[in-house]
Amino acid sequence: MRQRPLTFFFLATALISVFLFYTGRLEIHSYPFGEGEEVTLEGTVSNLELSGSGYRILMNRIRNGDQASPGLKPAAFPENMTLLLYPKAQKPLKIGNRIQVTGTVQYPSRASNPGQFDQKSYEEAKGISFHLYQAEIQILSDRVDLPGQILFSIRSYCYGILKRLATEEEAGVMGAMLLGERSGLEDEQKMLFQTGGISHILAISGLHISLLGKLFYQFLRKCRLSYGISALLAGALMLFYLALTGFGVSAKRAVLMFFLFLLAEYLGRTYDMLSALSLSGSLILLEDPRMLFQCSFQLSFLSVAAVGILFPLLKKGDALDNLRSGLSVFLVTTPCVLYWFFEVAPYGLLLNLLVIPLMPFLFLPGLFGLIAGSIFLPAGVLIFAPVHYLLKLFNGLCELAGNLAGSRLVLGQPSLPEIFLYYALLILACAGKKRCFLMVPLILMLFRGELFVSSVPSVTFLDVGQGDGIFLSLPGARILIDGGSTTENEVGRYRILPYLKSQGVQKLDFVFLSHMDEDHVGGVAELLSMGAEGIHIRHLVMTPAAFGEEKGAKIRNTAEQKGVKVSSFSDGSALRGKNWTLTCLYPGKTPKEEGSNENSMVLFLEIEGETFLFPGDLEGEGEDILRANGKIQDLDVLKVAHHGSANSTSQSFLAWTSPKLSILSYGKGNRYGHPAGELLERLREAKSRILSTAEEGAVTVWMEEEGMKATGYLKDREESGG
Repeated sequence: MRQRPLTFFFLATALISVFLFYTGRLEIHSYPFGEGEEVTLEGTVSNLELSGSGYRILMNRIRNGDQASPGLKPAAFPENMTLLLYPKAQKPLKIGNRIQVTGTVQYPSRASNPGQFDQKSYEEAKGISFHLYQAEIQILSDRVDLPGQILFSIRSYCYGILKRLATEEEAGVMGAMLLGERSGLEDEQKMLFQTGGISHILAISGLHISLLGKLFYQFLRKCRLSYGISALLAGALMLFYLALTGFGVSAKRAVLMFFLFLLAEYLGRTYDMLSALSLSGSLILLEDPRMLFQCSFQLSFLSVAAVGILFPLLKKGDALDNLRSGLSVFLVTTPCVLYWFFEVAPYGLLLNLLVIPLMPFLFLPGLFGLIAGSIFLPAGVLIFAPVHYLLKLFNGLCELAGNLAGSRLVLGQPSLPEIFLYYALLILACAGKKRCFLMVPLILMLFRGELFVSSVPSVTFLDVGQGDGIFLSLPGARILIDGGSTTENEVGRYRILPYLKSQGVQKLDFVFLSHMDEDHVGGVAELLSMGAEGIHIRHLVMTPAAFGEEKGAKIRNTAEQKGVKVSSFSDGSALRGKNWTLTCLYPGKTPKEEGSNENSMVLFLEIEGETFLFPGDLEGEGEDILRANGKIQDLDVLKVAHHGSANSTSQSFLAWTSPKLSILSYGKGNRYGHPAGELLERLREAKSRILSTAEEGAVTVWMEEEGMKATGYLKDREESGG
């Protein structure tokens, strides 16, 4: 490292970035608008982003409009503040236009469950303060930012050509690969490539830049142009390409390193990859320290560092060096991949042996086919032909890998101490040049579940909006009770599944459905319908009444088609494990006629001397029947029934159960008015501690020697600075 002083410079900028982050100096300015408030603002269109329905609008240089928030001074808006607009109707805007917009304020949501995508952090890293929905736009000035508008027009035109050259699916892949345009990339395609371990080819990075930039530079040199002219022209081309593709962080890193390569060529000096990596990283962090905490930055830099540091230790100069190069990247990036995605694709090592050498035959025909197609479409179609077959090959390889045992190792999200330990061991192995020890940190990470993850029993009440989702981590069993929402779209894919994966859960032993309302079963139905990216469910348990309902029959059929065992629970049914029992207290085998809520399955958990009651949406007569059961006196934890409706959890029921802790699961601002004020008053009178998923995020209750503990995910994140 002493021979590479730029490495110290990079480490210094990284440490400064960490300091700025954890002291709150990187937080975006807060603004005096309420969620859902209608405001009128003026600003300049700074960028247009393609979307499925047209485009999204980025706006900066903002000040108050004429009609709203009259008390707000223009000085309250920093120069670099950016808004994201979703127009009510598409309008022919151009970058640089001065506009007035009236719309509804919405702030990016914070992740409220472990594993959930954090929209707030993602938007802040892009400099976006908040969104305006249903925005009505009035153009105040038709001034145009010519460079920005030209780039947007070229990108839009090129994407349109791709759609004419290929199928919708292929255009989505090639749009991401050639233009950095991911709006047409389908989730299923991304997941397929992720399962195969080749999703990196979708990001514009060193692979793409070296193919295009170095090829053009070498072409110019063969045309007998001088080093200086060749470097100048190749650098200008790559700068244009970087701007065209949106200045993505991995592309920016690759282009900066390419510039340093050109400089070394011009000066006749040796190009040092690690020094170039360090300087490019420092420049990116000096521009925006928040980039250090982005997945794309971390994976991009770790991958290159692996090739520059670890691969030379493994390299032997034989036919297996390509595999060793891939293994180097796998070893170095595994903790980062697990931190962001909770799983690794081990077959990616083998797939990349074939995919990476074939990339020139995909990227270059795609690029030249696009250029030719913009001039003469039939010529473009001809040149583009190899793309169809290679994408089919890549898809087929990923599907094959996905069908093999162990194609996805769901290991959960490692903690920061675990990550530091991993890299410390890896650095020690590299420093000692001991190849045999290089696999030790990887083995520890792969078996972290057995070595490090706590086996303390816990119950987590997920924040699913207006709905229920409860995960039980018990000795020898992983159990989900309900999983649905009426306010969150695809709650199974975007909340329940990420949570389970973040905890290292690859299969659920039991899933209990209290009743068939959408806010209890919708997410579970999603999990059952998923392919290889989902969670394996071994056993689905419903009430006797659910078997006679249309939705219950549909869920049962889906489950049985997936090889899931389906059975029913009624009063007296029970599961037993080490130091725990989960008993069904209600309903009986004969369904009630009153409706779905009155047939809710009620489960009672006893574990290590603590008691939990999960009553679904039970109200009224059902509660009276439960009171006859002596088990539920003096509860430790009550999951408040029916999201805190006025008719649930009566005073007499609370007097009988006396819960120490009451958990409410509901969506903020829901149309039902949950939780009811009178219900909250009853809980306070019962002297029960109240926690809600709407305010606390996911609420986890766990057992320790000194007793039961409970905490909310949002509170934990605030205290840790996350």
